[in-house]
Amino acid sequence: MKGQLSKVLETWKGYSKKRKGAVIGAFFLVLLCGGYGVYAASGFETEGFSEEKKMALDKKQTEKKASDQKKNSVKKTDEPKEINEKKENKDTEQKTGSEAEKETDSKKKAQKDDSSEAKEDSRSSKAETAKKQEEKKVASAATTSKEEKKREWVPPVYETITHPEEGHYETKVIVPAYETQRQVGTYVLSSDGATFYGEDAVLQWGEYAQSKGRGSNVTSYSTQPLWETYTVPAVTEQVWVVDKAAWVENKLVKEGYYK
Repeated sequence: MKGQLSKVLETWKGYSKKRKGAVIGAFFLVLLCGGYGVYAASGFETEGFSEEKKMALDKKQTEKKASDQKKNSVKKTDEPKEINEKKENKDTEQKTGSEAEKETDSKKKAQKDDSSEAKEDSRSSKAETAKKQEEKKVASAATTSKEEKKREWVPPVYETITHPEEGHYETKVIVPAYETQRQVGTYVLSSDGATFYGEDAVLQWGEYAQSKGRGSNVTSYSTQPLWETYTVPAVTEQVWVVDKAAWVENKLVKEGYYK
């Protein structure tokens, strides 16, 4: 065991200071392997491994670990360069886009200013035109007023026309028509239910009673009123309905004028 540790220390001292950082991990790995070699020393000896072969194997493993660590460090140093390049490209694109936006905004602002100036000019032009037209109206009215004062005004002539109301007549029902009965005469009713009409109804009944004989039930008669049903016509009147009320029209006959 002591012989193996001394050889490992000698190997460790042989590396330069520049590779010391890369070999630190390998050193701990070799220590672990050395412990494992002590644990399995009897196995190596039984299988015919010599002390020199063990050291050669440990040295190869150490070199392999150092080479792997160096490759990993190279990859790590290369990655930031690519990331930095991408970041620089992105910043350049953002800067270009920002400049384009600023230029567009400045153009829009310039167009807006031009449009505002044009609108302001148009408003001022309209205001001036309206002012001139108002001045013309005032001047024209003043001239007309002066001319009117010099002349005499003759008022217009109107004719008053009264138009009568317009309408029509409608039939208004005061009492609607209805049916009733009235007596138009009498008739004879025999005790057996026979009836006889006319002025000689009683004679007719007498002859009828004799024909029946004394043993019949024709023993008497009665006089009954004779009624008939008739329709009483409705009571109506004619009512005036106004369609258009009377109105007065002032018709212009002659217009007014100055003389």
